[in-house]
Amino acid sequence: MPFDETIERANPTGFFDTEDITMSIATIHRPGSARTIDRGALLPGSAEYAAARARIVGDQYPAAIVEAASTADVQRAVITADRLGVPLTVRGTGHGSVAGVDGRLLLSTAAMTGVAVDPWRQVARIRAGARWSAVIAAAASYGLSPTSGDFPGVGVVGFTTGGGVGWLSRKYGYAADNLVSADLVTADGRLITASADDHDDLFWAVRGGSGNFGVITELEIALAPVSRVLSGTVNVPIDRAADFLRWFGDHADQVPDELTLAPTLRRSVDDHGPQLAIGAVWAGDVDYAAGALRVLRRVTGVDFGQELRSMPYAKINIPGTPPRGFELYDGLDEELIRAVIDAVAAPDGEAQALEFRHWGGATARPGIDHGPVGHRDVPFSIKINAEPATVDRLADSATGKQFLNFLADPSRTRTAYRITDYYRLRELKRRYDPANLLRPAHNILPA
Repeated sequence: MPFDETIERANPTGFFDTEDITMSIATIHRPGSARTIDRGALLPGSAEYAAARARIVGDQYPAAIVEAASTADVQRAVITADRLGVPLTVRGTGHGSVAGVDGRLLLSTAAMTGVAVDPWRQVARIRAGARWSAVIAAAASYGLSPTSGDFPGVGVVGFTTGGGVGWLSRKYGYAADNLVSADLVTADGRLITASADDHDDLFWAVRGGSGNFGVITELEIALAPVSRVLSGTVNVPIDRAADFLRWFGDHADQVPDELTLAPTLRRSVDDHGPQLAIGAVWAGDVDYAAGALRVLRRVTGVDFGQELRSMPYAKINIPGTPPRGFELYDGLDEELIRAVIDAVAAPDGEAQALEFRHWGGATARPGIDHGPVGHRDVPFSIKINAEPATVDRLADSATGKQFLNFLADPSRTRTAYRITDYYRLRELKRRYDPANLLRPAHNILPA
């Protein structure tokens, strides 16, 4: 059951009076105006606009701001933007890449929070402004977990529609792979539900196509039968880092799907010098973990079985920082291994932390009708927290492909998809939003 029960689907234009519908662009930009486009919409010149602008987008100046509290608010905002010819950009919790919003209508869905879990179906229904922390807490009551990211404060919708990788991805797939349905307002103001059975073309597109095809108001996701995991971080001396990374590059594809490793080369915060810190999460039967962990002991000299602890999924706390760069790699060759170690360990090294992650598993075995999340065959990624010169140097040996969630440069959006999927997305954009009204950070132009 949707959170909003009084939703206009067939005739959304009924939400507006004539004055609101016909407001001109000049009126939106009129200095000192405190009028609103519609209920809850704020215009430049009002204290409310200034406060909302500072809170949501900082130093950018949208033509107007709508802080939606309901699906009806979203429909009003979309229709108004369409009638006025003003591009619309949506901001949820504000963790994703920031689109330029100067002169646009900015729609915030941050107030649309709410999570409901159906334990029998093992799904969660989630409103547009909810964060993963709320979903994790609600699902835990039933011994379930979502395929969320590393940081629970991230918003669900942007993460999921961008693909979504996290600690459970190798076992249960991307967050987008676990999308069951999405309620979205299309560029013409219609509210539709996209699923495998209805509007399946849009259902395909939103599972990796970001917010290009509609403003998502609610979605349903499948939950994984995971309540507890083994998790922890094991510190390995830097002089063993090269041997481990060689093993990792050669054998990561043989690691069980239940195990995700995040080896991180980092400068030590104390006097112990640089280290290799290996974050690990086992999301399966504990009785089967021992064999996989014994292999790691042979490679590192550290008993992972003694270092990892059983804990609720919500308690995973493996340190990480937002990266300055993120790249995908087909393999870890000797030149790359030496480059990353030198970037951290050499006296003139410019990297603070380099986090490796291996993929494969369920992410590389999607269902036949999976969405456009790209590069499922790429085995490794590196999050790069370093000076720009180091970021550029390490990017030289990468694939040039990207995961959308980590793509900071909107001009590289095409690199997040297979070429056939990208052109299919452009055709769908032409069908559902030919004027390119909806413009997320990773905007896909109509064909």
